Amino acid sequence: MFETLSRSLNKGTELAAYSWKGMRDLKPKSVELPVMSCWLRPEVYYDYVRGKGRGVYNLPPVPKEAFIKGKNYDRELERDFLRAVEKKYGDFRMIDDFKGPEVDDTNYDLVLGNFGVIEQHGFHLPLDSDNIRIYGLIGEFLGKGAVRKSLVCHQAPSLSYGVTGPYEMDFPGTINTGPEILEGMCRNYVSEISGSLGNSGILFLTAYAHPDHLGVIERVVYGFKEGHSIEFKFDFGLLDPERFEVRGHASRNETSVIMFYRPGMVDMSQAVGGKVDREYFNKRGYVEGAEPVGSGVDGDDDNSPRLSTPEFGKGYVDGMVDGIGNMYQEMSLGYGD
Repeated sequence: MFETLSRSLNKGTELAAYSWKGMRDLKPKSVELPVMSCWLRPEVYYDYVRGKGRGVYNLPPVPKEAFIKGKNYDRELERDFLRAVEKKYGDFRMIDDFKGPEVDDTNYDLVLGNFGVIEQHGFHLPLDSDNIRIYGLIGEFLGKGAVRKSLVCHQAPSLSYGVTGPYEMDFPGTINTGPEILEGMCRNYVSEISGSLGNSGILFLTAYAHPDHLGVIERVVYGFKEGHSIEFKFDFGLLDPERFEVRGHASRNETSVIMFYRPGMVDMSQAVGGKVDREYFNKRGYVEGAEPVGSGVDGDDDNSPRLSTPEFGKGYVDGMVDGIGNMYQEMSLGYGD
């Protein structure tokens, strides 16, 4: 599975691989793609995706409602998505549903949700880096920012799919849903959270800034804004632009933050600077089966991942924790206007 739930790398029944080769080396008995509803308590979901020692690795969940438009079940849309996953990852078994306790009806001050993406982050970071960023940020906020502001908060389960760019798909392991499928999944995810916890402030976060990915989520989230205190933010977008510079995929900024959250999951011996040749892909398009191009890193010189340190990352994390607090204050002041 891809959601990183421990500090171990490629061990047991948890996986955050630098490439799909990590999965092959572990020789799992099977790969499961669960299709389930969002509302599982985290501990129930975690027990499930861990495989309970069965040697089974699970991809992130897709809400089955994502494939339902009105009363018509869109089978072709479902088949397109499943074909794409099977082509990338091989045969898998479908799990129709997994029942667990629903969330309670507690009124929270703030609910935090995550739109993660499974994609390459060079050879030195896990495929799961975008989820690690949001899990880590939420954990830091719950441990510091929420306490400082005396907030009662809840962490919603994540939706770990997204729209990725072709210049990042040359590396094995990236999952690209396409905008149409992502929109269906987002609509289900947001509607369940806003419908169940509509009296709470709701902040959805993502650590992935592809414009198509952001555009789909923004369109869905703000479609539910009427009657709800609800916002969506790129995690680095929480930073004060006068104090922090944000640039480059898998470069110094991102690598340092991952080092702060999960130092054992960064392989600095594999960290290299580089530039993603986006113009090359724009002109030629993504060629199926092409060899990986370059390092997968978009950052060199003073933004090279080789310069990353957890101390540098901590500064960014502290800034983002403050940013969530500021977002909550703006949401509270603006709600009902």
